[in-house]
Amino acid sequence: MILSSSLTVDTDDFVVEHLTDSTENRTLLKTFVAGKNANGLEIYLKSSALDDEGAGESRTYLVKDSVSRELASYFFAHLSCSVCG
Repeated sequence: MILSSSLTVDTDDFVVEHLTDSTENRTLLKTFVAGKNANGLEIYLKSSALDDEGAGESRTYLVKDSVSRELASYFFAHLSCSVCG
């Protein structure tokens, strides 16, 4: 596993990339379809993730299969808090 200051984590099976690192990631979001029990994931990624990134409110990372490049998971961190005084 490789971990650098830019949060690049690669294994034989998965690659982790920041949402805005490539145009491939934006295309992946447009075509991504979650299963029926994970529609919240799909809604956030398609409707809010890029806006939150642009507003500086969060950073979203995609975990992709290293061979197929399909989305396997995601995680994000909130960078601001409107109720945190």
